[in-house]
Amino acid sequence: MTLVLDWVKQSITGEPGVGDITLGDAHTGYIRFQDSLQVTDGTLVYYEVSELINREYGIGSYNAGVLSRTKILATLDSNVYTENPATGIYLTSAGVVYSAPIIEISNFRGAFLYRTSNLSVAYNTTTTVPWQAVYYDTDGFSDLATDANKLTVPAGVFAVRVYFGMDWAYEVDGYRILDILKNGSSVRGGVDEYMEFKPDGFHCHASAVIPVVEGDYFQVRVRTYAAGVPSFLDLEATNNTYFAIEAIE
Repeated sequence: MTLVLDWVKQSITGEPGVGDITLGDAHTGYIRFQDSLQVTDGTLVYYEVSELINREYGIGSYNAGVLSRTKILATLDSNVYTENPATGIYLTSAGVVYSAPIIEISNFRGAFLYRTSNLSVAYNTTTTVPWQAVYYDTDGFSDLATDANKLTVPAGVFAVRVYFGMDWAYEVDGYRILDILKNGSSVRGGVDEYMEFKPDGFHCHASAVIPVVEGDYFQVRVRTYAAGVPSFLDLEATNNTYFAIEAIE
């Protein structure tokens, strides 16, 4: 969880540039981040920094008097406003660090993958579904050239919701199992569904909000059980077959 604190205002020690900020003394009438009863090492906080005419707003990680700029949400640098910039403003000891409220930044983060051809899933075989095309990807969640069955969490994301849809071809016997994997294993709050076959079938699911760190990855796993001919079931490349992720925080 990222904290919103009140009445924090501190000086900056040294010249952090665009890197981690070494925090100095509190300004008169204010407190330091560590003076809040809620802040311990590793706490995430909303912060704002300013120096001359430049401003920066983001999420920082506090640790032993240092504020790491975990996710920069917006900057106003030389009168140019940027959302989700690659780096923050350049800071010296003339800068000031504040606690900050939550400001709505109108910038969705997520990815949506789909298939362009049917996938034949062999009966009695567990398969992690590979994806073939990107509908959108705001922050490099996907890399189909190297990991076509994964969505990977980038830096600055702390919680996600994962979605998938599956459109299956005609079948009259057996059942299928579908689930969401996190780092190769079932995850609390994910989806784990057992369903008997219908003549055909469409599934659409969303996970709970799942806490994550950079590098965590998600996959969709399927398994079909049936007897008879043919020995496979087609996952059809329709608008109803997809894999998506949404950054919540």
